[in-house]
Amino acid sequence: TYVKGQFRNDNALDRASSAVRGFIFTWTLGGLIKSAAINATQPVIVGIPMLGRYMRASKIGGFAKANRVQLQASKDVALENYSDIEKDFINRLVADGTMQNQYIRSILETAYKTTGKNVQSVIRFLSAPFSGVEVFNRKSSGLAIFRVAYPMYVKQGLSEGVD
Repeated sequence: TYVKGQFRNDNALDRASSAVRGFIFTWTLGGLIKSAAINATQPVIVGIPMLGRYMRASKIGGFAKANRVQLQASKDVALENYSDIEKDFINRLVADGTMQNQYIRSILETAYKTTGKNVQSVIRFLSAPFSGVEVFNRKSSGLAIFRVAYPMYVKQGLSEGVD
């Protein structure tokens, strides 16, 4: 139909436009160290308040405890200091894509479809700092909520497995 055809992005101009947009976003977000530095604040600015709200609703703490949990999780991710079950949890979420650099991966998927290998290499290089921080943020925030939620999960008599 007409509407489906308008949203397909399957002609050469659409593909070129997608490649340029991906490169510009990568350059502005991934190519600048300050973008990665700002992204590194996400667990503190977004993660701690969200974790605190979850902990308060679960009656197991609040903002101060969430702050300690998140900062410890960030430190432990940086040092790769995990228990076996935490390591399994993180590995599973890395494998299923949850703890991957999803924004940069979506740009690279577009690049793979629309550009040559040189452009893809430039995008990959420029996105490395932002990408690394994005993965770190996902792991540290995921580990923080896991450390809060898993004991409640076990306390409810549910299976001790990560599933």
